Amino acid sequence: MSASLLGTNSRVTNNTIAFWPYYSFGSVKLNSEYMLMDLGAIVSATGGSLGLFLGLSCYGVAWEAILSIVKFLRKT
Repeated sequence: MSASLLGTNSRVTNNTIAFWPYYSFGSVKLNSEYMLMDLGAIVSATGGSLGLFLGLSCYGVAWEAILSIVKFLRKT
């Protein structure tokens, strides 16, 4: 007894199954993902770009924000 399974090159004969998968293009494309940048790299790249193109430094912006908060609190 011989039977053919739909969609594959396979045969069932004498309680034995032979299976040969086939692909339409003859190759299999594998995709993989991996992280390019972690949080530290993103922060340093952003800070570097702001410092280079806008003349800002994270320390300077933070210091000015702290001074502004202190001045606001002293007024009230």
